[in-house]
Amino acid sequence: MLSAVLLPVLAVVTVGCGGNGSGGGDAAAAPSKAAPAPASSAPQQPQTEAAARQAAQEHADAYAAGDYEGTWQLWAPEAQKVLSQQNYVRLFELCPQPAQNVPMKVEAVRLSADKTTATVRIDRLGFKFSYRYVYEGGRWGFMPDKKTLDGYRLGVDKLAAQKKQRGECG
Repeated sequence: MLSAVLLPVLAVVTVGCGGNGSGGGDAAAAPSKAAPAPASSAPQQPQTEAAARQAAQEHADAYAAGDYEGTWQLWAPEAQKVLSQQNYVRLFELCPQPAQNVPMKVEAVRLSADKTTATVRIDRLGFKFSYRYVYEGGRWGFMPDKKTLDGYRLGVDKLAAQKKQRGECG
């Protein structure tokens, strides 16, 4: 019984984070004209495991809390070009995540040799997921996988409809 409840949840747990799920823009296949990440007066993040871990945990916390504007702001600039912040937020209005407020915990971080990519392992409900963060513009940002980015390119309405059909909305 528990697996029957958790499987639909797990299908969506990774959606907003770009694990195995997808989001969507309003334009069918055209990338959104997303504003670049806002300039910050804060100092650059170092290219360290600790900084990547902190960025990943902040991203996971924002997503789990349903702060989709904040979640999107923590994306890598390249990912932000695929889907606007407004469309990302709208996706969750159309198809809420079923596991909102379920915490996500960063368990491990592995940096690439050149310290420009981090593989981050996250635990949620006892399930492990791996995500990629890239160092760009002086900060660590979340980079959804190719399948997720392709889903975002479908458009918010089409993607939300597909997710609803698969039972992935809360």
